[in-house]
Amino acid sequence: MKDLKKWKIIIGDFHQETNSFCPVNWTLEHFKRDTFLRGQEVLDNYAAPSGRILSGILSEIAEHDAGAIPGCAIRATSGGAVAAEVVKYYTQEMLQCIHENPDVDALILSFHGATQSVWTDDVCGNMLATFREAVGEKV
Repeated sequence: MKDLKKWKIIIGDFHQETNSFCPVNWTLEHFKRDTFLRGQEVLDNYAAPSGRILSGILSEIAEHDAGAIPGCAIRATSGGAVAAEVVKYYTQEMLQCIHENPDVDALILSFHGATQSVWTDDVCGNMLATFREAVGEKV
């Protein structure tokens, strides 16, 4: 196993708690009103302690002198099922980051977990399966 000090770790954040009784689908606009960050913006927004999970993840990565590679961080308030465009956007952003960093050692994601979309009740599980396939078994 590589020394943790040399690890390259992709980080990401996706949070929205779905209320299946809400008739309005949550679109990219709902996320843009809350948190909608890519690349360096993720590090800039979460580097300082904030009580958010991604801030804690970054703190631990820094404490162990590993390297954080920012992917994408999007959040929205609780609401209706997430529109397909949101899932597609986040998945594409994270896959692009994964493909641009083929020598990554780990992928650490902060997900809410109770997110449904118009096409699946397990948004986070489906995204994790996609990312697992992209990074391969070595990660």
